[in-house]
Amino acid sequence: MRFFSAVCSSATDFSFYRQIVRQKLSQTVVYFLLLLFSAAVVLTGFYYFYVKRELEYVVEWSQKHLPHITIRKGHVSSPVEQPYKVQEKDFAFFLDTTGVLTRLDPQVAAGVLVLKDRVFFKRPGLETQDMPLHWVKELDVDAQKVTQWKDKAVPLLGPFLFVTFLVGLVFSKTLQALLFSMLFFVFSNSTITGLQFKELFNLSVYALTPPTLLGVFVQILQWDIAHFFWIYFFLYGAFMVGAFLQCRKIQNKENELF
Repeated sequence: MRFFSAVCSSATDFSFYRQIVRQKLSQTVVYFLLLLFSAAVVLTGFYYFYVKRELEYVVEWSQKHLPHITIRKGHVSSPVEQPYKVQEKDFAFFLDTTGVLTRLDPQVAAGVLVLKDRVFFKRPGLETQDMPLHWVKELDVDAQKVTQWKDKAVPLLGPFLFVTFLVGLVFSKTLQALLFSMLFFVFSNSTITGLQFKELFNLSVYALTPPTLLGVFVQILQWDIAHFFWIYFFLYGAFMVGAFLQCRKIQNKENELF
């Protein structure tokens, strides 16, 4: 309960920062890890069901449309008549080893094009990517194989997503907290404010809570916010400034922190 109270207070009450500015660094680190652990759990839960649903769609699609494809020493072959084209909803699949097709149609929002020695793929809103197949020595792909891959992937999906999110969050958020701590330490006068680097780090960790929560909600709700990067760091900076102003030490007759 104390952790959730701290999360709420760090996002709603600037006076809260007066309580934590002098606390032990170990307490701040524990809070930081709990925050990132909780964010990783929430993101894992959401993306697990999202990716699992997408995998089930891939299996269903492959059972209807995917021909048997053989790759030997980086070269593709298939018994199906080519060019082979399937377009369903917003996804298009093309297979052509004859040389008639060479590129994905720019009008295709999302799709895959399998050629003799490479694969082109495109996701919504992203540029077309291509992958040479020279590294593939021997591979057979059909609906049965896709189902087997899905059955093997699903049990590993949760742990894989959790570790990926947790490592990514710890790395990125630690860099952000250290960066903001350093900036405020360099551009503030510690003899006037009374705040040392350790105390600024305490503030930067808790001030990181609101933008982190916002980032998690944006991902879960699948909001497409233009320039979210700048919104995120503006929010972080605003909370850091607010926390700093609450906790600065001024030279008055009592030399008190207020």
